[in-house]
Amino acid sequence: MFSGAPATAANGSLRLPMKQIKTGTWSPLQEDETGYHATAIVEQADDKVRLTMLSWKKEPLESWLIRNENGPPRRISAANMSYSMPTIPDGAACIDDTWTGIAGPPDGRTGQTAVWTGSEMIIWGGVVHLGYLNTGARYVPSTDTWTATTDVDAPTGRISHTAVWTGTEMIVWGGQDDFSGPPDQGVNTGGRYNPVTNSWTPTSTINAPMGRLSHAAVWDG
Repeated sequence: MFSGAPATAANGSLRLPMKQIKTGTWSPLQEDETGYHATAIVEQADDKVRLTMLSWKKEPLESWLIRNENGPPRRISAANMSYSMPTIPDGAACIDDTWTGIAGPPDGRTGQTAVWTGSEMIIWGGVVHLGYLNTGARYVPSTDTWTATTDVDAPTGRISHTAVWTGTEMIVWGGQDDFSGPPDQGVNTGGRYNPVTNSWTPTSTINAPMGRLSHAAVWDG
């Protein structure tokens, strides 16, 4: 196409003059009866230019209606929910027009682990600017509530450890803590957390593998 000549759309209609399109830059999107088009000058010489054009064809209304006639219904029934309010323990004192605070989420941290028990998520460990943490919390989605895990007999605060759920307990092991020496030397200690009793039991170090961090762990049942 000669320099200065206008670009033409697929149906032959005149488009933007070439002098209005910079080399290597797409023209504004143009519309005609057949679709949408954009033009770019790939190469330009004294007597000619090399063009490229992108086009998106319009779909006729009739074919669009046929293609979508079996689409989703305009009215969607509400999903059946199985949510139920938590049971109030026997002997609990409920006083009208009063509020009782509930535990919020744990302190923000990085390097923590998380396991899913089937009904709640347990997060534990991690680090903040003040040091390694041996704290955690249990989150129940059905009630949108948090409960702190005890730190009594909990493993030392750490990062780069692993945690697995056994079906009844969360086992935490390994990682880097304040007492493990150089940054690349992990610990071989850990603990078993029982959410029913909110208690920790230390894991034995007898015949345990040497300390490590950023390792992997799986539960085989």
